[in-house]
This record gives sequence, structure tokens and C-alpha cells, in this order.
Amino acid sequence: MSILGITVLILFMQAPEAAIEGVVVRAGTSEPLSKATVELRRAEGNGTHSYVTTTGSDGRFFLRNVQPGQYRLVATRDAYVRAEYGQRGPNAAGSPITVTAGQQMRNVQMAMTPTGTIYGRVYDRAGRPAVNATVQALRSSYQEGRRVPKLVQSTLTNDLGEYHLFWLAPGFYYINATPSTAGSNDQVPQPITNPDAPPDDLGGFVGGVMFGSRTGVLRPHEAARSPQDQYVPTYFPGTTDENTASTIDLRARASIGGIDITVAPVQAHRVRGVIVNSVTGRPQYAELMRLGSLNSSNRPSFEPVDPDNGTFNIFRIVPGRYLLVATVGKLTGRASIEVADQDLENVVIVAIPGFGIPGRIVIEGRPVTDSVVASLQVNLRTDFPIPDTVEPKGVPSVDGSFSLENVLLDTYRIDVTFPPTLQNAYLKSVRLGITEVLNAGLKIERQPEGQLEIVIGTNPGALEGKIVNAQQEAAINVTVTLVPDAARRHRAELYKTVQTDASGRFQLQGIPPGDYKVYAWENVEEGAWQDPNFMRLYEDRGKPVRINEGGRENLEATVIPAR
Repeated sequence: MSILGITVLILFMQAPEAAIEGVVVRAGTSEPLSKATVELRRAEGNGTHSYVTTTGSDGRFFLRNVQPGQYRLVATRDAYVRAEYGQRGPNAAGSPITVTAGQQMRNVQMAMTPTGTIYGRVYDRAGRPAVNATVQALRSSYQEGRRVPKLVQSTLTNDLGEYHLFWLAPGFYYINATPSTAGSNDQVPQPITNPDAPPDDLGGFVGGVMFGSRTGVLRPHEAARSPQDQYVPTYFPGTTDENTASTIDLRARASIGGIDITVAPVQAHRVRGVIVNSVTGRPQYAELMRLGSLNSSNRPSFEPVDPDNGTFNIFRIVPGRYLLVATVGKLTGRASIEVADQDLENVVIVAIPGFGIPGRIVIEGRPVTDSVVASLQVNLRTDFPIPDTVEPKGVPSVDGSFSLENVLLDTYRIDVTFPPTLQNAYLKSVRLGITEVLNAGLKIERQPEGQLEIVIGTNPGALEGKIVNAQQEAAINVTVTLVPDAARRHRAELYKTVQTDASGRFQLQGIPPGDYKVYAWENVEEGAWQDPNFMRLYEDRGKPVRINEGGRENLEATVIPAR
């Protein structure tokens, strides 16, 4: 080996290895946390190698011989929320760490937030303990602007009807309880933990609730009193409608008790009716009929139809709002029903041919005939979609013309799917004839007159600014959310979010013109800003801003501190 090669080798061998050392503390204090597991793991796409250690009694940790690369530093410990380097709170995003050769990172501090507990009792309607009842803690998540409950933890009550839901991260929770089944001869609904799993041999889906034939241990005196008595999840403080359930605001280290729930069988009812073919005016057998609940996120049931006379007879339907959808070849019928305190008779579902709506889409600043137009897709979406049903959509020709087929009687929201080449495009206007329907929605009550005229804007606005804390210091790595004005909050595509950088600054691009409010959160659950109940708590904390077409606004806002 040459002298130069030997010299390089010696220098390489003498180069110090990279290392990271620091301390794990309880959030909001300088109290060290021992026995916390600290892991330095490669960032996504950069390999799988990781470094793991445990904090000592002084809360300190040491990670040595770290190879150069980009990593994420994570700490976990029983009774604490998982923490990541760079987080501003237990639900906030962390920041990656870039490690260079020989780098010595010292005095890294990671703050871990204590979890909380929710506890209470479940009673039957006679005030006796409900044994082995299933109790669930749920949080809200959002898909395309729609709230979808997400199961966080589930437990069973003991012989006193008591339950404890522990090690819960701070946040807003919904609590529900469902009694165990009454016995092999009483088919009682059970909560759907996996809606895609096949039902038991003697079970099935009815009214959006899973019926099983498993034997439970519910006390004999609380067995279903009649075939019409059904158990469904009861939400605190005592409703079977998840949309009206009360939220529990759980904070760090909090122990919230007294969340008691009384469960009782709900009087179920029968829904009878007929499907009528609008073309022939006669009763018609439907190849497929679905019953979906508008009070819960459970999947719909599939209901039988008499092939001789098109009648249906649905049993054991608990009170609530439902949507019936029947498919007869190329005809479709929908009926919204509400089951209250008695059976529903003579429900008529008229299966009609779907309407065809012609349309034209124009991209501002582009020729009338443009191949890019053909890469768009126009979608109609309902507020209460039934899974496994296809919502109307259309793909334009190069001249912008399109057609939406099989459009049923309903109110729709219009959106357009854009290709990557139109990243800054936005829906500027949607008109049916002379009526603007972009924000109000497209209400179909009969065959529409005229065509749907869609204009795509290509000159959006932008927003930049700085977020500071109460001491006027830069707020680093906090969540900035742009929320549209009240009239447009049902449009999920108008919400924008970004994290501030190391100087507390942020930038948002491609903003459709309009009025907005800017919120900066030190700690917020993903999508919580789409929850009206959550936003009512913070409505006056947003900073108003108007985005003009092609405009660029700049503002400074104060971060909302973690609770």
C-alpha cells in the first residue's frame, strides 16, 4: 500500500465515531425518566439498521458508533405517550436527525407526556352491574372530510361492572359499551370489530349491526326480553347515535372517573315495503338491496327481496335513520327512512333509470381543445355514501365535454381529480344552467335541465408567514392549518396544513381564492380541525386572511399552546 493510502486509512481509523447523548424527561418538567427505551432508527427509505438503549436512573441515554445518515429518534415507556425528537406535543410530528461522520450530538432532550385513564361502570336498566360488557374508547379520524370513529382501546367490565381504560394518550374520546350476548338461543347484536370478516354460521348483518350466535355470560335477568329486544353500542352519556355522543377531554396524567353507562335492550322494529319499477309501474324483484345506517359508521346489511312480488320484510331494526338502496338491473332506487317507536309499513322504493347529466370543463389559460383536459376526472359525492356502491364520475374528452351517467335523486358535492401536471389547479366555478352549485351542492330532484359547466382556475394564491409563541419567540415544528370560512368547510380540498421550519416560518401554495382562518397548533390531532365540535373551542383563536387570485399574503400568528 502506498504511503498516501496508509495515511488516509490511519486518518479514517482515528476519526471519531458519531454519537448522540441526551436525557428523557417528563413533559413540562425537568424530572428525568428512567427505564425509557430510546431508539435511533433509519428514516424511511434509508435502510433498517437502528440503535437502541435504555435510560438510567438519571434519565440519560447514550448512542455510540452511529453511522452517517438520516434518522428518527424515538422514546417509549409504559404509561407515557411515544415521543419523537422535534415534537411539540404528544400528537405532533417529529423532525428527522441528520448524522454526519464524527458528529457529537449532546444535551438532546426528549419530553414524554404521561397518559391518562378513563374509568366507570356499566349498568343494566335495573341498575345492576353488567358483567363482561365490552367498553371501547374511540377517537375521530377523517376521510375526505367525513368523520370516521377509530378504535383506540377495548376492555371488558369485571364482576362489579367496572372498567378501566388506561395508558390513553391525551385527546378527545368517545366511550361506548355493549353487553355480552345473552345465550345461544338469543341472537343479540355484537359490535363489529372487523367488518370484513365473515359472520358466524348462525349470524349475519341486520340494520348495520353484526348479529352473532356466540354464547355470552350476561346475567340471565338481562337477557333480551323478546325477539324484538336488541342490544347495540350505547355511547356516554346514554345515546345509541354516535353522532350525538359526548366527548371526554382527557389530559395528561388525568384520571377521569364516573363515566358510567346504562345499557338496555332497544326495542327493534320491522320495516316492510315494496320495490317498484318506474318504467313499468309494477313491483319488481331487486337483485341487490342494501340497508345502511346514517347514525353509525357500520357497514350496510344486504337484505332479501321476494322474487315473486318485489316485497321486502326487514326484521330487528333498531331506532335510527337509514338509507335503503335497491338495484334492479340498470335501475336504482333510494329511500331514506327513520325508525322510531313502531314498525314501518308500506315503504315504497321506486327504482328509476339514473339521469344523465352532460357537462363541459374548461381550464383557464389553456386552449379550448387540450389533451390535458382528458386527464381530469369529474366526481359526484354524497354526504352519506353506501359502501360498495359506485358514485357517478366522468372523464372529459379533449374538447372538455363529459357525461355523468346514472345520477340518482340526491344532493352531491362536486370535485375534480387533477393530474400531477396541474398541481396548482383548483375548482373555481361549477354551474348547472345559471345556478352556482360549487358550495351549495348539486341537488337532483328531477332530470336536470342544461349542462354542468365547470371552470378550473390556474392562478391560485399563496400564504407565508411566521408563527411565534406568547414570548414572541419562533414556534418551531408546529402545525399550521388553513381553514376555509364556514360556508365552505364541507369542502375537504380547501384545508391546507404544513409544519413550521427551524425559524418558525411556513409557506402554503396553491390556495383557491376566498376567506380563511389560520390556526397554529403546538399540539393537535391530525384532522381535528375538520371536527365542528373541536373547532367551536378554538374558533376565535384563528387569524382571518383573504386569499386573492394570484395574490401572496404574509402574516404572523401566535401558536395555540398544548393543553
